[in-house]
Amino acid sequence: MQPSIAVIEAVAAVTGRDPTALPPLEDRIDVDGLNDVLTGNGADDAGVYVSFTYAGVAVAVAASGDIALRAERE
Repeated sequence: MQPSIAVIEAVAAVTGRDPTALPPLEDRIDVDGLNDVLTGNGADDAGVYVSFTYAGVAVAVAASGDIALRAERE
């Protein structure tokens, strides 16, 4: 699964929203760039991760596939 899809599904699950009800991920981050950085050659070996805020949730996604989520404070 592409990292971008995994992020959308994870955020939808923790917020209780349907993935299609979330704002476009493309509005927050370059989706192709996210996928390329996290799935490129050597990404897992280098401990690569990307963090950003999406739909009120702080997201950290690693090349290993791990995703950490934290609700942003209002």
